[in-house]
Amino acid sequence: MTDTRLFTDARGARLKCLMSAAESGPMRGSGTSTYLPALICPLPAGSVTPGSVLRFGGQVNKFGTPTGGHNLKVTIAQGANEVVITQAFIGASLLFFNWRAEMTFSADRKFAFMDSVNAFNSASGSIAAGSFTSYVAKTTASANLSPRTRSTTAAFVSYSAPPTQETRLVDFDQASELRFYLATVAADTVAMNSGFVELLSPGSDPSTYLPAKATLFFGHSLTEGTGSTTGNDVVSQLRGLKPGRPISNLGLGGQTYGSGSISFVDRILADPRSRTCDLIIWGPENDALADAAIWTATVLARLAQVMAIRKAGTRTIICNSVTSTAWSAPYVAAAQYLNAQLAASEWGGLVADMYTPICTAAGGYPNPAYLSDAIHHNDAGYAVDAATIAARMAALGWG
Repeated sequence: MTDTRLFTDARGARLKCLMSAAESGPMRGSGTSTYLPALICPLPAGSVTPGSVLRFGGQVNKFGTPTGGHNLKVTIAQGANEVVITQAFIGASLLFFNWRAEMTFSADRKFAFMDSVNAFNSASGSIAAGSFTSYVAKTTASANLSPRTRSTTAAFVSYSAPPTQETRLVDFDQASELRFYLATVAADTVAMNSGFVELLSPGSDPSTYLPAKATLFFGHSLTEGTGSTTGNDVVSQLRGLKPGRPISNLGLGGQTYGSGSISFVDRILADPRSRTCDLIIWGPENDALADAAIWTATVLARLAQVMAIRKAGTRTIICNSVTSTAWSAPYVAAAQYLNAQLAASEWGGLVADMYTPICTAAGGYPNPAYLSDAIHHNDAGYAVDAATIAARMAALGWG
């Protein structure tokens, strides 16, 4: 979502919000050198005026294994030219990275000066025409409270060898784009939880930014959308049923309620947004046991941990368990027991019943028309899932 608004502070200084983005969506890593675009903000022709400041930032979320680092890069692009203006390597252990930077343009807009704002540690690297300032991101969760550090110049022009000839890489009298990129190692997943771009007039330094509120949808491969075609996973179809509501797909295949490196509940507990944002959880299936009591105890105990961090007035939906055609009868019976206990629990009023519309075959098994394999749904199955959740949202007054 982009949002262009003009604000005036008490001094008459101008602040224009060029972009307020809620979620890039999860991005699978294919190697540390492969950057994929997370968010793109258009810069209208002439919007970058002499001496103006671009303030931009957001929150990067890494989920999956904690063994590989991830990278952030920001560029300004116009036509075939793309100037990298800041780049950072983020340590593997830092799962959430809040970052913000400012870029002040020279009077002729051929150069700009980067400031880090309590997000990056030391500045390093040199600036050549069309190159970038390289920062090292903080590697611990503690804040860097040192003063802002002005970098050397980012150049939007290049010069040939003598006789010198100037080539304009980016002409801000023409439309351009500010692009946020992410990269991570193979098999890891990253997302830009939020991103913003603000244009400040000379002399103004407003400091208030409130990112758009997102609905967080955590879970396993059914949440992620395994078995669907592009754009037909449960979250994408739910977005279609709830236009105007940003919904973040935070599903990750193979994850469970249980604790450890493959736990989506541990990701919920670690995510600072989980305390206040609307939350949807789907994921009992990977914890399945024929011992219904143990399976149920695991799910209820972990739900209690999630609900304990939720602030009063926040809204939550808990999806119950579907079954698999590969499960034996005791596992199906255990799923039915789990679902009954969820419905009878203190959170029963928050449960979206995924089981009833999907598991209509004899013996409590899923309808084959809704499956892409033994347990994952196809496009039609995810449409039923999305409709089920949308109906629960409406019943709970989510709108």
